[in-house]
Amino acid sequence: EVAGVPEEEPETDPAEKAVKAFEALTDSLMEPVKGDISMAQIDAFVNAFKALPEKVREEELHHALNLLPDENSLYLLGILMDTSLDKELKELVFNDFLNRGDEVKQPMLKAVFKQKSHPCWADAAWILDVTGALPAQKAQ
Repeated sequence: EVAGVPEEEPETDPAEKAVKAFEALTDSLMEPVKGDISMAQIDAFVNAFKALPEKVREEELHHALNLLPDENSLYLLGILMDTSLDKELKELVFNDFLNRGDEVKQPMLKAVFKQKSHPCWADAAWILDVTGALPAQKAQ
């Protein structure tokens, strides 16, 4: 103990560490990011999310969905488009995006539509179709 500050335990639980790291990252994204968001930043966010223990992922995702403004939604798009994550997690992000402005919603729908194997593809295709925003199909 140094000056009343208890020493950190050297054996920090990796799961706890991952949760703290993700929450700190999420908290840092509560304000719109200045400048462009790079793929490296999105990958870092997705990797921090994937480092979380599975049992807390949904709770932490809700936390991120509630805190991240539309301007930072590209970070969430990274989770939505990650092929290794659970369908339920992708659906949470997808449904959150549907409640955001068109400037966020439209690029998300088009990204999902491009990935036919995406669990939300049929919903995205339907929404794009009924809103008249379905991308033109290339003739085979």
